[in-house]
Amino acid sequence: MIVYRMATSKDALPVAKLHAENWQRHYRGVLSDAFLDEFVYEDRKSVWLKRFQSPTPDQFVLLAEEEGQLRGFLCAYLNYDVTYGVLLDNLHVSSTYKSKGIGTALMQRLAKKLNEKRLDKMYLWVLEQNTDAEGFYESLGGVVLETIEETEVGDCLTMKTRIYWESIQTLLE
Repeated sequence: MIVYRMATSKDALPVAKLHAENWQRHYRGVLSDAFLDEFVYEDRKSVWLKRFQSPTPDQFVLLAEEEGQLRGFLCAYLNYDVTYGVLLDNLHVSSTYKSKGIGTALMQRLAKKLNEKRLDKMYLWVLEQNTDAEGFYESLGGVVLETIEETEVGDCLTMKTRIYWESIQTLLE
């Protein structure tokens, strides 16, 4: 049975590991093999240790676990952007648990949290090559707004697509 709970600082390393594994799986050919094979875990570990050691007041990290093992997580920043609203910065599900409803359940739980706080708009960025993720978000009511060059992820220039929800109400239905 999948259990959902708020993350704590003790979750930094498992979150970093799942994040790195998903990048290795989905961004091969987008980011360099050297980065993915040698540096991605340390990169993600550094990010997550910092996020958990010095969280911003608007940081929201939710985990999906089964028998104490991490199966998925999301990280959002509330009130992030005046125009686009909440930033869904990360949503990752273990490859062996894809298509089991965990991603959708995480999104719905986030939408409930946003609804409680009277926040209605949300967006995220997805690398252009990750068409599965883009399709998933569109199936949940997200709309593709734009694609721009990205230099913040990994070690290569990539293209990222902004997906936007003008209202998270579609996620609550």
